[in-house]
Amino acid sequence: MSSYAALDHGSPASQHLLYFFLKFQLFLHLDKLQHLKDRFSALEIGKLRQGFRKQIRHKVGKAKYYPRMAQRLGFEGKPVVSFTLGVKGELLDLRLAQASTYSLLNEAALETIRRGTPYPPIPGPLGKKSISFDLPILYTLED
Repeated sequence: MSSYAALDHGSPASQHLLYFFLKFQLFLHLDKLQHLKDRFSALEIGKLRQGFRKQIRHKVGKAKYYPRMAQRLGFEGKPVVSFTLGVKGELLDLRLAQASTYSLLNEAALETIRRGTPYPPIPGPLGKKSISFDLPILYTLED
């Protein structure tokens, strides 16, 4: 028979003992959870951030387009777009960080980011309400 089972559960002393026993057990579990969270943070946050950025670059790559007029005119360039995503993957801010020589390519780069919406939500363990990116969008003609 356990020592808990041998107690008179109705007595104030037993209830007080039970309260402290349960509180101690909760403390132990919370301490273990915090330890796991810290361990996850140390081992996985970098990989999670890298994987999220890769997802965003992939989505931008799928949304990218090269205007036919720019191709016919032989325009090549590498505008850099700066954009911010919210926690749900929504586009919060978009601007041209570095222009190419051709406004047609600059506009295409901005439109590429708009076409990629919605983006994946920011993973919760990253603890961010928004994330900003500076991405070059490369436009080159095939030989």
